Amino acid sequence: MVVDLKTVMSWNPCEDFPESRIADIFEGRESCDLEDVFAEPMRQDEWLWVALREAFFSQHDLETLAAHFCLHVGMLANHEDSTVTNAVLNAILACSGSFDMLPEDKRHDRWASGATDAEKSVALSALWAATARANTEDDKEKRLEQWNLERDWQVNHVKKKAGIDAD
Repeated sequence: MVVDLKTVMSWNPCEDFPESRIADIFEGRESCDLEDVFAEPMRQDEWLWVALREAFFSQHDLETLAAHFCLHVGMLANHEDSTVTNAVLNAILACSGSFDMLPEDKRHDRWASGATDAEKSVALSALWAATARANTEDDKEKRLEQWNLERDWQVNHVKKKAGIDAD
């Protein structure tokens, strides 16, 4: 599946991605696909922000990805830590489409407009899964390493789901 510049702009990207920067990603093409997106030098969360859309995956596929994110981190998490437990529970709530049950200040919703419920659910599941994995470590440097490991796993999982060779 492919998207055009107008579609991406309708998702209300953050100020780090003005229309001119997104147009550069398109490199003069009328549309781009996920392989083009993953070829761009962006952070993991930026790749996921673009990729976790119904333009690329069905609602069912997004819900499946969200469930995989929850299960993956659930197997890694230290459930003795209430922060981790809460993050996993939040990911499961998001995965079920019940993210609106969470307090407003817990949503950190970069997807306030321009996203379907399935897109919001999988994005929040991915965020909380990465947060939960990071919170399994006390040391700040190790937390960042755990966060990046989870994000790497998520990006590779999305690539595989899209039929793109994962790293």
